[in-house]
Amino acid sequence: MRRTRVTQKLLDLPTVRGLHAEPLPRIGGIALFASVLLLAGMWIERDLVASIAGLSVVLLIVSVFDDVKPLSAVLRLLVHTGAALLMVLLWVNAFGLQPTRTSTALRWLMAPGGALMIVFAIVWMTNLYNFMDGADGLAGGMSAVGFGTFATALALQVTEVGSLGMLAATLSGASLGFLLFNFSPAKVFMGDAGAIPLGFLAAALGIHGNMFGYWPWWFAALVFSPFIVDASVTLLRRTLQGHKPWIAHRDHYYQRLILAGWSHRKTAAVYYVLMLACAVSALSATRSPNADAILLTWVLIYGLLLLLLEWRLRKNKTNKSKITTVREHEDRIN
Repeated sequence: MRRTRVTQKLLDLPTVRGLHAEPLPRIGGIALFASVLLLAGMWIERDLVASIAGLSVVLLIVSVFDDVKPLSAVLRLLVHTGAALLMVLLWVNAFGLQPTRTSTALRWLMAPGGALMIVFAIVWMTNLYNFMDGADGLAGGMSAVGFGTFATALALQVTEVGSLGMLAATLSGASLGFLLFNFSPAKVFMGDAGAIPLGFLAAALGIHGNMFGYWPWWFAALVFSPFIVDASVTLLRRTLQGHKPWIAHRDHYYQRLILAGWSHRKTAAVYYVLMLACAVSALSATRSPNADAILLTWVLIYGLLLLLLEWRLRKNKTNKSKITTVREHEDRIN
């Protein structure tokens, strides 16, 4: 698919908001999901997981149109919200208004306003995944590790991983294959057609697994926390600074690191270490009586990491400003 470069409209052109310097095709998401549907379609039963996969395909199709000709932010948000609402209705229909299971997600689902919080969580994850797909190998790596962790968690506790495990394993494998072309220097980008449905699947499968008692409510959040923390803290910081949250920018931590001089490879490698550490911790915590302590440790780790990053990035920015001022002064003298 990379060689065909379907049309100029499917090329991601360099912009002041981007981090790449040459046009590259953004059709990686189409190829990724084509392989997922081909492989997973042979194993997935006609159950709720199939419905989740079906909704992700709807988001894929809409996102392809968005890649070709950008849709309005309002229309995209309506589509994402509609998919999340439909997913919640499918869960309510499957479990009833008085479910026999007692998972956190099900209690939220049945609580007043809880269903809306689940919708918000799915919509936010759907969009933040797209926000984080801005550096070579980043979103592909998160998908490979994240969905691979879902599949591993299921394999460790059940004899048959079922549709959920098969879909998660297929998504992880397809993401690894995609990384062969997307790791720096990237030859192809994922595009909205890949990032949007992957974000939806990360949220929906994570919640679905909790509803069936496969993992605690915090499991998926910890697994995907490298993306969740970066995107959420960035949005909060920009909002407090008076910026409109829907305006494109280069203020995510991974973007600021690259703009500070880090290579795409170094940035991805550091995030990979963080992703793997979160995955191992999440798997360990599900089998540990000290899960609360592990979660608290990660809260402290992220707090320290963010403080360190802010200090280093601001120090680097200050040093660059001083160098620029000195050079301008020397130019005026000469």
